[in-house]
Amino acid sequence: MDREELKRKFILDDAAIRDGLEEVVNTALQYCAVDPSGRVHLKRHDLAGKLRVKVVLSAKTIANQLDESFSAEITAADLSKATGLAENQARARASEAVDEGFAESPMRGSYRANPFRVAQFLKGLEGGVKK
Repeated sequence: MDREELKRKFILDDAAIRDGLEEVVNTALQYCAVDPSGRVHLKRHDLAGKLRVKVVLSAKTIANQLDESFSAEITAADLSKATGLAENQARARASEAVDEGFAESPMRGSYRANPFRVAQFLKGLEGGVKK
């Protein structure tokens, strides 16, 4: 294999990135959607609290990847509203997601998902794997 062929395989073009994002969006749509103000609306409320938090964090990250005018970050208060959990519970579940490496907390009380973990999480959720 020559260098140019290796480069084409390894360095993704915009079309390849869009294809991957389309699959992630289609999976996420089973669980949530984002309104024009950036608020996440869950479609499945039967998920455990930790999973609801991860779905909301995932939704914010996906929305940001589709349109940079949407923030990938969410506060504990907004996470509480989106998940239906008490704010202290939403904060605790988000902190667990940070401890697991699924998310990060750029500032106190604010969270965002690691974009590289979102697709794997959603696929696992779709497949019935509940962590």
